[in-house]
Amino acid sequence: MRSLRNMFVFSIPCLLLGSRAASAATCTSLTSLQLPDTTITLAQSYAAGDTVSGTTKAPVGLCRVAGTIKPGKSSNIHFEVWIPTDGSWNGNYQQIGNGGFAGSISLATIANGVSRGYATAGTDDGTSGPPAGAPSFIGNTDVLFDYGFRAIKVTTDDSKAVIQALTGNEPGRSYFVGCSDGGREALKEAQQYPEDFDGIIVGSPVNDQVGEFGSCLSQRSEPVHLRPGRRRVQARTGSRHLSDPGPGRCRAQDLLRAAQPARRAALPRL
Repeated sequence: MRSLRNMFVFSIPCLLLGSRAASAATCTSLTSLQLPDTTITLAQSYAAGDTVSGTTKAPVGLCRVAGTIKPGKSSNIHFEVWIPTDGSWNGNYQQIGNGGFAGSISLATIANGVSRGYATAGTDDGTSGPPAGAPSFIGNTDVLFDYGFRAIKVTTDDSKAVIQALTGNEPGRSYFVGCSDGGREALKEAQQYPEDFDGIIVGSPVNDQVGEFGSCLSQRSEPVHLRPGRRRVQARTGSRHLSDPGPGRCRAQDLLRAAQPARRAALPRL
């Protein structure tokens, strides 16, 4: 059994062979695989270079398995796991995290993991809706629980079971990689299910969601709380408030220039 003492957890800025099973299945036969609360909706083989979806192509020969998991009455968790079948599998498992309020599976990120030799899985956290994202929480505690922790856990369990059914082997090592909301998911996994992964990469985790969303609400309600006669500091062009979300390229000198005394503008108090 693993413990947190034996598990490596890495925190980074956001930039970015086991026991033998009784027998191995074919890819297409996995549609009949029985897993708790799960319906396998797709089990298909792809050759290297085949289009999987949109612009995403299979980087190697692989088996793509997709399914729906319903651990709660109103749950609707989608997951996919891709397993290299051309001899390039390194024997290990990688699971990717999400961003924002999820709602979709990043097939391109799964493809990247597979290109590096990993059997790789991802989930939409059960928030694909409709409506997608945070609105799916309203009046639906199952979806809230799924987003909070349950979708990652059941995806882990099901994906490992699929890998074992297909290859006849459990993954030798298992890793989780996530940034932003995926970083939050990574920390939650380490905290609640420390035996699931041998290593976790935590990128820019949004784990203090109450604090983050509270500050966002305060900022967006700023005009309501401004005292009479006061106004926001505006950029020189007058087209954008400094407190509005920018394109990520705002420079310090731009802020100083906008706040020159000639502007006669007072900084707002929240």
